[in-house]
Parts: sequence; structure tokens; C-alpha cells
Amino acid sequence: MGFRDAVNAVPAKPIITTAVIATLLAAAWHGYTLHDVCTKRANLTAELHAWADGVLAAPDTPVALDPSVSFKWDAVRIAGRTTQTGNVPNCRFGWHWSDKQRQEMAAAGHLALIGFFRNDRLVELADFDNRHGVFNVTDAAIARDKAVFSAKPGTQLLQQVAP
Repeated sequence: MGFRDAVNAVPAKPIITTAVIATLLAAAWHGYTLHDVCTKRANLTAELHAWADGVLAAPDTPVALDPSVSFKWDAVRIAGRTTQTGNVPNCRFGWHWSDKQRQEMAAAGHLALIGFFRNDRLVELADFDNRHGVFNVTDAAIARDKAVFSAKPGTQLLQQVAP
């Protein structure tokens, strides 16, 4: 069967055409969704890195952790150094860090995870590269109004300001 014969046979085989179209639509939807998730995550990571760079630039100056985000949150939990990369999308194509990049960062001690919560439910999970600063916090949740940090002079430490 040649190409022309195959094309001529397509209308006679609507189930095959429907399956091919459904597969293409599902793949496109998955790609769009993955791109959206990865782009949002990359933007949040970039914003957190910029915030940390600003805190480190002005040691001993308290700065609230208040990234401009589209979601509402009332508490944050920070895993300062983690070897667990979690179950997150593999953001290839430069949209954000790929699984391989995250695993390498975790193995080198450069990966931190920042979870934003609302009513004790995880709203958003952000990646953080510890080369932009190292959080010196406990595992406990920090209320939004108490999420104020300063940098210890001469170090990369970001520590919570005592309430």
C-alpha cells in the first residue's frame, strides 16, 4: 500500500482518523499544560532568587518573604537542603530545571524546597538554589506575617528574624 492509497483509505476508516486526532490533541494538551506549570515554577524560582539576592545585599535588614504571586498563601515551609527532588514535572526544553539538573543540585546540596500553604494545604512548591542563599530555619511552618528574614553579615545565611 502506497502513501496515496493510505490517504484515500482514511475517510473509509473513521475510527483510525479519530484515534490519531485524539492522540495529537492529548499530546498537545499535555505539552501546553507542562509548559504552563514549568514556566510558572521557573518564574517563582527566579523571583525567590531575586528576593534572596536583595536580602544578602543588605545584611541585618529585615525583609518579608513576599513574592508577587497569583496564589494566596498564609504559611511557608522551607526545606533548606534536601536530597529529595520530589514528584515534580520534568521541565525540559529550558522551561525550568530538568529532573537531571534537580538531582545534580540535590546531590551537591544546592537544592532547597519552599512550600507555600493556605489553610494547611500545599498551594505551590518552589525550587530554590542555595547558591543564592542558605535558609537557616527549622522544618516548622512559618506564618506569612512572621516570614521575615535577614542575612547574617559575611555569610550566605538567610535567617528568620525573631518575632
